[in-house]
Amino acid sequence: MKNLDLGKNENSSKGITLVALVISIIVLLILATVSIQTLTGNNGLLTKTETAVQSNKDSQEEEKVKLAVVAAQLDGNGTISTQNLGNELKANFDIDSVDLNEKSGGWLFKLNKEYTIYKDGKVEVGNLLLLPKEYQQVEYIENTSVQFIDTLFRGNQDTKIVCEAVITDSFKSGYYQGLFGATDVDGSKELNRNTVHMHRYTSSELIVMAVYGSKVVCKGFKGDITEKHIYELDKNIFKVDNNMIYTYDYTSFENTKNINIFRDNNNINSSQEKRCCLMKLYSFLIYDDDELVRNFIPCYSTTTVTDVEGIVRAKDTIGLYDIVNNKFYTNKESGTFEKGNDV
Repeated sequence: MKNLDLGKNENSSKGITLVALVISIIVLLILATVSIQTLTGNNGLLTKTETAVQSNKDSQEEEKVKLAVVAAQLDGNGTISTQNLGNELKANFDIDSVDLNEKSGGWLFKLNKEYTIYKDGKVEVGNLLLLPKEYQQVEYIENTSVQFIDTLFRGNQDTKIVCEAVITDSFKSGYYQGLFGATDVDGSKELNRNTVHMHRYTSSELIVMAVYGSKVVCKGFKGDITEKHIYELDKNIFKVDNNMIYTYDYTSFENTKNINIFRDNNNINSSQEKRCCLMKLYSFLIYDDDELVRNFIPCYSTTTVTDVEGIVRAKDTIGLYDIVNNKFYTNKESGTFEKGNDV
């Protein structure tokens, strides 16, 4: 009996040992998995270490760029030139050549990261899209009568337009002027429109009118037009200074005419000053279904240049430079634009 009991205890002990072994292996596998994740996961120790090392390298690189800029200013007695900036960058990074691209207002420098270096010595990380050196950016351009810009872009129901401007027109009663727009005409019916107008309804009441497709909404304008405002027609939503003014029913349409700036391009006639809105334009953006297709910067040429239509323009020609497609857009009518201060 004792032998039988001992046999049973021995088998039972072996069984417990096997279960314990399996459990131990499972625990070890779990611990190994946790350890691997702790080391190599997105927030793991190795990943954090690599991030910290890269951040330190980035900081050192940025610091060397800034030191080179300061040294270039000292070399030029306060003035930075392409040559002395390039020399200082090569010395600071101990390299034979640098990727230094001269622009209007500064330079773009690329090593591991991109830097925008302004003529006054300010350094910012990233390509901030300075204009080519053949152009000088200004605060705004201003039309004084019938001057306008043709964007050479035709909109549709998914077009977004953002216009930052100060309106200078006195708006005679009964007249309305377009800040921007494209309008198709079918007989007496106007349709397929992406337009914003200002309209003096009475001697005391100013109306802002936006059109989406064939739908029109007119709202009393409460702000001061002599102050800067942002007028935005975002697909079927109209906003002023990011405040929603009206939401249209979403519809489908396509323009057969280009969007113009400073005017609506429909039924142009001299009695209404060709429907131009007199204003100072600070910026103008066009999105095609959320893709930025035009980003216009007010500027003037610093030398002879060729505009978007292949026309040679003289030095000091005022217009808009599109930094998306790198094209210069100029006045399509008589007269010339005025301009603000250099930026």
